[in-house]
Amino acid sequence: MNLATIRDDLKARLATISGLTTYDTTPAKPEVPCAIVQPKSGLVHSAFDRGSGDIQVAVIVLVQCAEWSSAQDALDTYLGVGVTGSIVDALELTAGAAEVTVDTWDEYGSVTAGENMFGTVTLNLTVRS
Repeated sequence: MNLATIRDDLKARLATISGLTTYDTTPAKPEVPCAIVQPKSGLVHSAFDRGSGDIQVAVIVLVQCAEWSSAQDALDTYLGVGVTGSIVDALELTAGAAEVTVDTWDEYGSVTAGENMFGTVTLNLTVRS
C-alpha cells in the first residue's frame, strides 16, 4: 500500500466526525477544528510478504483557542473513547483499507501560528498494510 492511499484512508475515517475538517496533506491555512495526517516513518517489510509493512503516522489536531478551557474541552472530546466525536474511535473502528491502532497521544497544549493560537494534540498511529 502506498502512502497516498494510507493518507486518503485516514482522512476518510476522520471525516466521519461531524464538524472536523480533515487534511491528508499539510494545509497552508488550516480551518479549525481540524486533523492533519502526517506520515512519520515506516517498516518496509514487517512480515515475510513483500509489500506489507507498518507505517507510523501522526494525526495533529488543532482547535480554536480563544480561551484555554474551551480548547481543552474540545481536545478532551477528540481523545475520548466511546464518545461522540472520538478520533480514536473514528480511526480504529471505521472500516478502511488497512488496520489502524492509535498507540499514544502527546504534545497536548497550545501552539502559535502567525497571530493565531490553537489548542493541539498529536495522536500517534500504527497502520498495518
